[in-house]
Amino acid sequence: MVIQRWQSVLLLTAAVVMGVFSFTEIAQINTATQTVIFSPSGFESIGLPGATPVATTAFFVLSILAAAVPLVTIFLFKKLSLQKNMCVFGIVLDLAVVCYGLYLGYQVIEGGNVVWKQMACAPFLAIVATIMAWQRINADKRLLESADRLR
Repeated sequence: MVIQRWQSVLLLTAAVVMGVFSFTEIAQINTATQTVIFSPSGFESIGLPGATPVATTAFFVLSILAAAVPLVTIFLFKKLSLQKNMCVFGIVLDLAVVCYGLYLGYQVIEGGNVVWKQMACAPFLAIVATIMAWQRINADKRLLESADRLR
């Protein structure tokens, strides 16, 4: 007997939020000479003709991986222990996205004023959704164990 309910919705929410995060603008950095748009795919300069965009491939791959892990976790419903471990791994990846994003936002372009957009809170939403899914998985595991005791 396998119970699969709310954790699927919560993990799908975490995957969609991080997927959207991976392709949108998350900050704008204003300096004296230019404005730079920061997204997981890189930095793009506005106002400085001929400036080459700075690629942030590692950050993009990390954010895509943080979107893929909850999606894969949904399909591990027959192995609750593995599903719980994947939830923890997803939370660690989301925290890595937050830390690396803060590092890139504040350290790559020095002397700039960073204005974070609304999508910058997406990893935090994914963390909350994944924690809630982990709690639901634990509740389902306890329910299954109690049903097995009755047999």
